[in-house]
Order: sequence, then C-alpha cells, then structure tokens
Amino acid sequence: MPRILDRALLSIESFPVGLLYRAAIGFALMPTYSFVLALLGWRDTTACLALFVLAVLVALRVGPGVLRVLLPVSGEVRRAWADRRALGKIYDSYQWRKLLGLGLGWLGWLATRPAPRCDALVLAVLFLVGGLAGLVAWQRVSRTLATEIS
Repeated sequence: MPRILDRALLSIESFPVGLLYRAAIGFALMPTYSFVLALLGWRDTTACLALFVLAVLVALRVGPGVLRVLLPVSGEVRRAWADRRALGKIYDSYQWRKLLGLGLGWLGWLATRPAPRCDALVLAVLFLVGGLAGLVAWQRVSRTLATEIS
C-alpha cells in the first residue's frame, strides 16, 4: 500500500495532474471568495479580492510544506520532493505553474458567468499570461538542463 501512496504523491506535481488540481482550485476561487466574504460580513472590493487571492497563494505555498512534515512517506519520496524543491528554488518553476493552473481554472469559472467581474478577469488573465511565460521559460531551462546532463 505505501508504494501506491508514494506514486500518487509523486504524481501530484507531474503533468497533467498538477495542472488539473490547480485549475480546480482556480475554478473554486470565486465561489470560495464569495463564501468567505459572506462569512466575515465584508464588503466586496477589488482590495478584498486581491487580499483573498494572495491568501490562497500563501496557502498553496505553506500547505504542502505542512503536509510534507505530517505525511508518513518513504525516503525515496522525501528525496524526490527535496530535489524538486531545490530545482524550483533555482528557477521558481512551481510558482509559475501555480499561476498557470489557477489562471486556467479561474478563467474557466469566469467564462460561465454572464457578466464576469472586470477586476477578477484582469487578475485571471495576468495569472494565465504569467504562467504561460513561466512555462515557456521553464521549457527552455529544462531543455538546457537535459542537454547538460546528457
């Protein structure tokens, strides 16, 4: 059973699983935002939306770190995660992929609305464009790394 868990945990960051789960988070962004606003009794403003999106980005950065500590995984998985984090720190590739997935999901949700919010649309497009730019840069770097290794 641990081998299945290990494979599943390692596949989370691989394509297309990583993109899909981030897109699902992006798709749920606005409904969750509306729920949190109602819960807190806050007025809906662009500043509140930006603050909420920033909190989601922080949670997507901190959450996996907490899970890495709490989950009982093999040394092989821990080493793979450490290698990925080291490479990600050098090229910041995880952050760009995060933006791409969130932007895709967010735009998907906004496309289902008859009149999407302008501020949300601008942020979602910025996420998508930034994520695509990061993906292109990462593809160049990964080709260079593959050439250097071989």
